[in-house]
Amino acid sequence: MYDNHEPLVSLAAAAAVTDRIELVTDVLIAPIRATALLAKQAATLDRLCGGRLTLSLGLSGRAEDFTAVGMFTDGRGRRFDTQLRALPELWSGDRIGPAPARPGGPPLLVAGYARVTSSARRGWPTAGAWGSARSSSSARAWRSCARISRVADLLTAAVSVLAAVVAVGVLSPVLAPLVVLAALPRAWASLRGALLELASLFRTVAGERRRDVTGELISERANAAEVRAFTAQRILLAEHRRISAELAEDAVRVGRRKNVLVTVGGALGALAGYLVLGLLLYTGGIALALAGTAVVAMRAAAQAVGNGVYSVNELYEIGIYVELYRGCLADIGSRRRQPPTHRLTGDPQVIELTDVSFRYPGRDRGALTGISLSMRAGEVIALVGENGSGKSTLAKLITGLYLPVEGTVRWDGVGTDTVDPPNCTSGSRWSCRSRCAGR
Repeated sequence: MYDNHEPLVSLAAAAAVTDRIELVTDVLIAPIRATALLAKQAATLDRLCGGRLTLSLGLSGRAEDFTAVGMFTDGRGRRFDTQLRALPELWSGDRIGPAPARPGGPPLLVAGYARVTSSARRGWPTAGAWGSARSSSSARAWRSCARISRVADLLTAAVSVLAAVVAVGVLSPVLAPLVVLAALPRAWASLRGALLELASLFRTVAGERRRDVTGELISERANAAEVRAFTAQRILLAEHRRISAELAEDAVRVGRRKNVLVTVGGALGALAGYLVLGLLLYTGGIALALAGTAVVAMRAAAQAVGNGVYSVNELYEIGIYVELYRGCLADIGSRRRQPPTHRLTGDPQVIELTDVSFRYPGRDRGALTGISLSMRAGEVIALVGENGSGKSTLAKLITGLYLPVEGTVRWDGVGTDTVDPPNCTSGSRWSCRSRCAGR
């Protein structure tokens, strides 16, 4: 097991000395814990902290964690599914005590990068890898701290530049514009370099994701059998190398351009500042001691300008991520299913689609338009079409995994939009398969 403090015990100590902050556990390996005992411990802690607990649960891929408690990894997924169903029931009933501070118990986060396929885990909020679970309030606080830090850095840089200008201006009014003149080319170069990096980020993010996908297919053990079966090794490796080469080429190109900008900006700043300073010394406009002070001030101002541009760039990037996060939340909210009002009790006899249309998010063109058909139990229906013609999409609409943008899908007169998705998939023995007929 990892050499860390037991999360529930640690948060119990934190609950005793805090009043407002939310408490989020590190990822608990749920399958190695007794379900009823875990429910009681979490309910007790939630009550002690006044409903501030968020419970993060995961599977763990380390056999050592299970060996340490005399268990095997086999069946851990099924056990985890059972626990996810049982915990809310235990918290809502009277089988354990005390009752949690909130009805239904503390919020759950399903943590880890594992592929989540079970219906028991669908719908739970998910966190990242170990230790990265964050509640929504904690995430907002984290982003706020980052913005505050960058704003503070920006203000510090502005004050440093102003202090350098004022300091030399007090000694000689001629030196104040000289410091500004020396800093402007550096500021221009730093800003252009930051814009180049941002443009590269937007340009390469899709390529990096594709490289991650091909890298996972090549290196992950779970994919090995399928990759060999389809003899896709050379294709995947060639694609991975192609994408990596394009990303490396872009990085080198941006790095060279940025180095040129920094060199030119520094040279122009030094040339402008020191040339004017040399002329003033040659003509007797300032004393030698004041010239030395001006050199120190110009260096300090140039450094402060660079720090300021860096802080502006970081603030801009944070703003992009925040807006993307907000956009994702709004998009998820618009596509969220309404609470189910019906429950299927058996296999449907008739499935009817009436003027069904479906469009994937972010696409202008619909994947399916105006589909109407009726399917009866016992019929064999083939969905035949080219790749990308919408066969899989239609199958998911029929089974209730997707909801139509327009039209209705009904099982024995009950719309799939009024039924919980796991109820559709688990309550029917209908088999949906699609075959591709390409040209």
